[in-house]
Amino acid sequence: MNGIGKIRMFVIGIIGTIGLLSAQTTSNPTTPLSFDVHTWNFGEIDEASGKVSHTFTYTNTSHRPIVIEHVKMSCGCTTASYSKAPLLPGRTEEMVITFDPTKQPGRFHKTIQITTDKGKALYNIHLTGQVNPRILKVDEQYPYRLSPKGLQLDAVKAKLGYVYPEKGQKKIIHLINTSNKEIFLQIKSIGTNSGKLKIDYPTTLKSNEKGMLVLSYPYKKSEQYYGTMTDTLEVSVKGVKQTQLIQVSGIAVEETDKSKKIHPQFRYQPSMVNFGNKTSNEPCSATIQLYNDGKAPLIIRKVECTPGCTIDLDKGTIIGPGKQKSITLRFTPPSHLKGNQTGGISIITNDPNRPLREIRYKINIK
Repeated sequence: MNGIGKIRMFVIGIIGTIGLLSAQTTSNPTTPLSFDVHTWNFGEIDEASGKVSHTFTYTNTSHRPIVIEHVKMSCGCTTASYSKAPLLPGRTEEMVITFDPTKQPGRFHKTIQITTDKGKALYNIHLTGQVNPRILKVDEQYPYRLSPKGLQLDAVKAKLGYVYPEKGQKKIIHLINTSNKEIFLQIKSIGTNSGKLKIDYPTTLKSNEKGMLVLSYPYKKSEQYYGTMTDTLEVSVKGVKQTQLIQVSGIAVEETDKSKKIHPQFRYQPSMVNFGNKTSNEPCSATIQLYNDGKAPLIIRKVECTPGCTIDLDKGTIIGPGKQKSITLRFTPPSHLKGNQTGGISIITNDPNRPLREIRYKINIK
């Protein structure tokens, strides 16, 4: 082959390579859809303005019809509108994604997952932005009207969760006087209570004045106090007791160092006991196995049972590392209960990761 022939073959080879690369670029069998963009930033959105939408454009870059089989949202605040008909090769279609900013204040990042080819091809598109919250009306900020004399609260339940000694954990309920006169407040615990709750609040609120009811369980470490704490608060406005009560709860557990590699790890079997069908006052029992899968002694700090239920496990019981203990759960159905009932036992330990564990039971009382 002479020099001209070699040059001609070289040029043909280059053209063929370019054609092959072009075909590979326009046809992708593994991801047959090509989206114009994968992320859309709405910027700042006012919650009060309502829903916003963006139209994503996609093209079928394969040599066969493609059907979008499923669109999964990461949040109920987003919806998708798209064609479910087969998209022919080379054709373009649109998908409209709508975002509802209601109760979505602050920055957001929502993901929409699109599936084709029986799950073989997955696409993720994203919505981002910042929602400026709308200004709430007074009745929305303080939905609980305790008194016709103007006292409104933003909550009537306060759950402090795990409470550690001397940590100063607090829960705040916000108050407002919506009347045109000054009101006088008195808030106190009633009925059976923990005896540990500290209550701080303003005794007077002027017209349209706001205040805070600060709730805490400030017990000391030296008390070695453990268990569920529940309190019911009664509110009086200008000396008149209000029917709406405030419920407060917390769980006193010991402070442990989670960073330590050596600690107890509590486990039990079974997690649910089914006593089946029983008649009133018919005793029933079940065996529970307690395990310490950790490398430090497991200490039972407190055991709490629902009415009618007992367990042969005392506080202070120690289960050594890698050891187990068998206990018996007993329950006698009271005569005033009928039908399907549930209950349980709460066990508080020095396990730093899960200090409270519940063994549940169910029973059908004939």
